[in-house]
Amino acid sequence: SKNLRIPILFINLISKSSFVSPYAILGDGILINNNCIVNAGSKINNNCIINSGAIIEHDVKIGKNSHICPGVIIGGNTLIGQNCFIGLGSNIIDKIKIGSNTTLGSGSLVIKNIESNQVFAGSPAKKIYNILNGNKKKKCLEIVQSAKKVIFCKKCTISNQRPRISFNSKGICSACQFAEYKRKKI
Repeated sequence: SKNLRIPILFINLISKSSFVSPYAILGDGILINNNCIVNAGSKINNNCIINSGAIIEHDVKIGKNSHICPGVIIGGNTLIGQNCFIGLGSNIIDKIKIGSNTTLGSGSLVIKNIESNQVFAGSPAKKIYNILNGNKKKKCLEIVQSAKKVIFCKKCTISNQRPRISFNSKGICSACQFAEYKRKKI
């Protein structure tokens, strides 16, 4: 009884509102959420999640343990490796190869192949960093530092995110400075 093995069955959960072609091949433990389309010839390997509204075109191959977020569109003849994360609303054109252990940021547009162990984001998608190089913290810090720091006016709470707004050394926005100038002139 020490060597007793209990088989574990993984069932597939497919929403009634989704369409899965009878010619698609599904592995075990697949979750296909609401309003998804999986077209003919596509192969989804074990333990994948296909989230709401995703469209997987013909002859797409998705490696095991991958997650396809809501609103993703994957063009035909695309190959996605194992352990991939495809972010919300991303688009991947036809005949693209995405390597294993890859993360694709939300809203990305993939127009060229992506190697394994990468993080890509943007439209078109650009490399953010290589997961294996260990430069993750450094690259993320550069991205955060390059972002514009949000400043709020001390009088009216307008931020520098609005176009054509500048601030003086006291933290007062140009609109308040102009209003103050007008009051003094009157």
